[in-house]
Amino acid sequence: MKKIFFIMVTLLVTTTMVMAQGKGPKDGKQEKVDPKVRAERVTERMTKDLSLTDKQKQQVLELNLASFTQKAENKPMPKSKVEGEAPAKLTKEQREEMRSEREAERTAYDAKLKSILTPEQYTKYTELQAKRKDADKKGPKDGKKNKGGDRPTRK
Repeated sequence: MKKIFFIMVTLLVTTTMVMAQGKGPKDGKQEKVDPKVRAERVTERMTKDLSLTDKQKQQVLELNLASFTQKAENKPMPKSKVEGEAPAKLTKEQREEMRSEREAERTAYDAKLKSILTPEQYTKYTELQAKRKDADKKGPKDGKKNKGGDRPTRK
């Protein structure tokens, strides 16, 4: 009887530990989301926040899909020299070049979006973007610094 009880407790503890591991992103890395799915999510949020018409919604969806597809294709990641090692670090010039490219892409996106939205909608969009940027600087609402796991982040 003691053996059966011990086996049952062991199975229960093991099962609980396995279930507690979660199915989130591994090692704190974000999951790769399909550009089409991401574009649809962003478009739905914009439709709700900005009260877009059906025509505007379709145009914004096309713009977002093109933007996210381009970002997914152009995302260079330096390769390491040895398989299995961390990727090579970018030089300062490479980072600056990438930053300027992203800024140019963002400016083009905003210009196209401005042509689709009404002036009131675009003003509201820029206000929402500013709020989101401020919220990102302040950190998550729950007070936790890292989103990927249980380990605290270093300052």
